[in-house]
Amino acid sequence: MPENNFSKMRVFKFGGASVKDAQGVRRLAQIVQSQPLPLVVVVSAMGKTTNALERLVAEYWRHKNDYSDLFNQIKKYHFDIVKDLFESNHRVYVVLNELFTQLYNRLHQHPSMNYDYEYDQIVSFGELFSTIIVSEYLDKIGLPVSWLDVRNLIKTDNKFRDASVNWDLTLYKIHSTDFSEKQIYVTQGFIASNFNGQTTTLGREGSDFTGAILAWALGAESLTVWKDVSGIYNADPKLFSDAQKYERLSYQEAIELAFYGAKVIHPKTIKPLFDKKIPLFVRSFNNPDELGTLIADFEQGMEPRIPAIIVKPNQVLITLSYRNFNFITESSLQVIFTILEKFNFKINVMQRTALKLSLAVDYDPVETETLLNELQVYFQVKYNVGLTLYTFRHYDEQTIKKTIAGKRVYLHQQSRVMSFYLVKD
Repeated sequence: MPENNFSKMRVFKFGGASVKDAQGVRRLAQIVQSQPLPLVVVVSAMGKTTNALERLVAEYWRHKNDYSDLFNQIKKYHFDIVKDLFESNHRVYVVLNELFTQLYNRLHQHPSMNYDYEYDQIVSFGELFSTIIVSEYLDKIGLPVSWLDVRNLIKTDNKFRDASVNWDLTLYKIHSTDFSEKQIYVTQGFIASNFNGQTTTLGREGSDFTGAILAWALGAESLTVWKDVSGIYNADPKLFSDAQKYERLSYQEAIELAFYGAKVIHPKTIKPLFDKKIPLFVRSFNNPDELGTLIADFEQGMEPRIPAIIVKPNQVLITLSYRNFNFITESSLQVIFTILEKFNFKINVMQRTALKLSLAVDYDPVETETLLNELQVYFQVKYNVGLTLYTFRHYDEQTIKKTIAGKRVYLHQQSRVMSFYLVKD
């Protein structure tokens, strides 16, 4: 296998909010233009494109006859950005039209029996659209840029919507790619492919993870995630006016926050960076001169050490019991976990008594009903929708009391450093 000698390679990841419009693409170009090469640029789908494509998949899966309005909205959104960035005779129009034709043809095939497979084949177009536009714009302004299909680099198993990386094959594929020291490489976040070349995805918001995989395989100097916030905060600044920014976090503290739902970093991002001690910078796309937050191999967990508040809306509380008064045993848990894994649901918080098991999962507009129906084969099922999970790390009673005041608590669980409240706002 060829050895990678580019220890000075750095990886930048730009999220959907960063490239939601033509101004965002121009700002990305300004940031990239000021950087030494080589550079790998990972780009997410533009704006809320992934959400729109998810709605498109749902309509397609339900065999709706006409989803042309939604398709046309997605197409118009991208072409409006293109019209602001390029002359009318630029080749980007042809390339983008070809991609939309592929998507259109896909939507006019009869769907398979596997929703997760169909999801990955359709939703993945968002990253293809965005990277074509970004790559062509960087080329237009005279930067040395190459577009890479990340599906040829990151290889996974066959688990659609939440694929596991085949690390050995991925390493081989990346090291077999001819990276130049004087080049910018634009590629997609979130998507990959299995051994058969079928498109897979790495889990919702998985573009950060893509950046970490590439940084790990390249032995990169650093990974920088550019966000619409100036770093990692103890709470979402959009929800909490008194949120405080962390100047630095240890790998361990960052992965704990991400695992429990902090939106700034995908939970799988940290491990490959930790393995090679690659620092992660979280910086502001709008204010690139700010230092942001540094995640690295620090002994102390965080600075400053303040309570973290993580908010996960749109939760479903499911309570399971047996109709014949049997205990919830380890074998019961095995059945429940197998069903949850089958439909790609992850438990956000769980509480068990002798006769009942209560758990909260993210609501899915398609799969939640299927999950509940499957659980009802084995258990008596009660559920509540429209709940919000508040997770407090390094909590204090004053912070908790202030945050959940006036809310109805459905479930509460507490440990030495974590406290969970599932509430109705």
